[in-house]
Amino acid sequence: MEHLIGFLSNYSSHIIYLLSFLFLLMCGLGVPLPEDIILLTSGYFVHTGDIKMAPILILTYLGVVIGDSMLYFIGRFWGLDILKFRFFRKIFSEKKIDYAKQHFNLYGGKTIFLARYIVGVRSVTFWAAGVVRFSYTKFITMDGFAALISVPLLVYIGYIFGENVETISHKVKHFEVILSIVATLILFAIILYGVKKRKKISK
Repeated sequence: MEHLIGFLSNYSSHIIYLLSFLFLLMCGLGVPLPEDIILLTSGYFVHTGDIKMAPILILTYLGVVIGDSMLYFIGRFWGLDILKFRFFRKIFSEKKIDYAKQHFNLYGGKTIFLARYIVGVRSVTFWAAGVVRFSYTKFITMDGFAALISVPLLVYIGYIFGENVETISHKVKHFEVILSIVATLILFAIILYGVKKRKKISK
C-alpha cells in the first residue's frame, strides 16, 4: 500500500481520480490488483485533502461495477469461443454448461452477490454468468448492491484512519479472509442444495 500511496502522491488530484478509476476497472477485468488497497488508498487521499469524498466515491464505484460488467460481457459474447479448443471442451462440457445455466436460473442473484466478496472466485463467476447468458439486469443489480456496501466502506475506512491506514489495511485483509471463507461456505451450501434438489427431481 505504501508503494501505491507514494506512486499516486506524484500526481495531481485529477490524475489520482483517473488512476483510481482505471485501476479498479482493471481489477474488475481480472487483473491481479488489490481492490481493497486501491479503495483504502483513495480514502487516504481524501484524508490528506488531495481529493474530495463525493467524486472519488462515484468514480471508485463506477470503476468496480463497469469492470465487473465488462467481464460479464466478455463471457457473454466471447466466452464460448474457448470451446473451439479440445482441451477446454473437456473441462467445459455441454453437461457442465447446462448445469451452470440451471444454477444461475435458480440461484444467480445470490451467487453474484456472494462472489463479489470471494477473491479469486469473483472473476470466474462473473465471466460464467455472461457465458450462460444470465440476465444482465439481475447481474448488475446484485453486483451493484454488493459493491454499494463494500466500496464506500473501504473508502471511508481509509479516510477515517488516515495516517494509520497502512496498519488498518492488514486488519482489513484479515477481515476479508474471514468474509471470503464465510461467503464461500454459503455459496457451497447453495450449490450443494441445488445438486440435491435436481437429483430428487430427476428420480
